[in-house]
Amino acid sequence: MSETTYNYSTSILTCPICECSGDIKIRHTKNGYNIYRCDDCKLLFVHPRPSTHDLLEIYNESYFKRGNKYKAVHNPRQRYNYSYNDEQKIIIINKYYMSGKLLDVGCAMGDFLYRAKQEAFDVMGVEISSYCADYVRNDLGINVHNGDLLSARLPSNAYDVVTLWDVIEHLENPFETLNEINRVLRPGGILCLSTGDAGSLYARVTGRFWHLLTPPQHLLYFNPENIGKILSRSGFVVNTVVHSGKYATVDFILFKARETFGAVVLPFQVIAGLLGLGSIRLYINIRDIMTCVAEKR
Repeated sequence: MSETTYNYSTSILTCPICECSGDIKIRHTKNGYNIYRCDDCKLLFVHPRPSTHDLLEIYNESYFKRGNKYKAVHNPRQRYNYSYNDEQKIIIINKYYMSGKLLDVGCAMGDFLYRAKQEAFDVMGVEISSYCADYVRNDLGINVHNGDLLSARLPSNAYDVVTLWDVIEHLENPFETLNEINRVLRPGGILCLSTGDAGSLYARVTGRFWHLLTPPQHLLYFNPENIGKILSRSGFVVNTVVHSGKYATVDFILFKARETFGAVVLPFQVIAGLLGLGSIRLYINIRDIMTCVAEKR
């Protein structure tokens, strides 16, 4: 799907990653937001960004109930639909650490923390949503800071593992968060993160209909090269970048399809509901999500 790109005054705009103020163009317009592309590092980014207050308003209770993504947390009988994804994350971490202190930044409803705790990690979460933080603290019994990472004021060199699952694309200032992660990690500690790959074939073919192109929630869209640059500038050495698949329920797949393609998906949602297919899990790997492991220098 091809789209027209428009030149934009470079005196106003610089890339938030490489700080290039060269040839920056509007690549997409979606949900009322302009998404620009830096021709130097190929980052896609939203400009202007919503205010901090507006962003905090997004992550309320209804956001975390969208598409039944966290239904497994609320209904333990459905944990099998998502536990595979968390087990794969643990397998990646176990290549470096079998136990230790683990911090999950942007822990949402705490499903990964719940799993990591079972695997003998001493866990803590950071989450800006008070709805999620209350659930993790009161229902899962896991220590969580309600706020951003900087406001947690954690000690230096304290953690063996920090995770950032599907979070970096939401951040207003990723350098600030990554530098703070580097500070709280012990020497030799690892950062594990996942995010969409805007350079993937699927993302390039689908263009503005890419299912992860969702402003204002997602503000930054990386590829393997520019995620490596930002990690290097923040004091990390990238060890691996892989494109792993994941399990998702039919409910969530159809929710994402409707979010992308609109009401045309509604009949399929109705049929899935009538036939009781919503909780069936399917393995999907369209190679547009990357998982990176980086070590503190």
